[in-house]
Amino acid sequence: MPYSQIALEELKESFKADINSNRAYFKIQTFKDLMKILEKRDVLNMECLNPLQKIESVLRFYFSDDSQDLQLKSPASDFQDLVLNSPVSPLNRNPLSDDNEDDDSRILCNPKVKKRVYELIGTEIGRKWRDFGRELNLRESALEELEEKYKTIKDRTYAILLFHEKNCDERYWKSELLDGLDHARRQDLRIKAQKIFDMHNT
Repeated sequence: MPYSQIALEELKESFKADINSNRAYFKIQTFKDLMKILEKRDVLNMECLNPLQKIESVLRFYFSDDSQDLQLKSPASDFQDLVLNSPVSPLNRNPLSDDNEDDDSRILCNPKVKKRVYELIGTEIGRKWRDFGRELNLRESALEELEEKYKTIKDRTYAILLFHEKNCDERYWKSELLDGLDHARRQDLRIKAQKIFDMHNT
């Protein structure tokens, strides 16, 4: 699933109460659609910058190689330039769904195999999720942001996996993933993940 879709879905959920209409919610398929409905509901305006700060935080996470480097100098112009011209296709509500076979990831891996591995790690990584994130090159500040943003370890771990998928050299995606588990002292998970890959000759 493209990161633009994941980011848009997260923003839609974040503003669901403000949208206050299931019909309008499900009609939002692009960032421009979201902006229009937020402006219509008077949620997005120059007198209240909190929504823009929330949006900026999500965009930094998904679209910046280094979240500290991305600054929106003018919320009214730079933000619109960044997102309004980024149309996305209709969203799959669950990025790990079995129906999500049109995986736009650059990683050469069967989507169902990748899904099984991600679910395994997200479910069983436990308190080692931070160590795993460090091994996959996330900074401490990024890990702290994940802890604040996501209530469950599984959600934090999935975000780590997406970060790795986006930023790694695709040739070493699997080996770095497995090594990350190993170095995070979860050799048991490395073995389980390797077995899943081996079963499918991935």
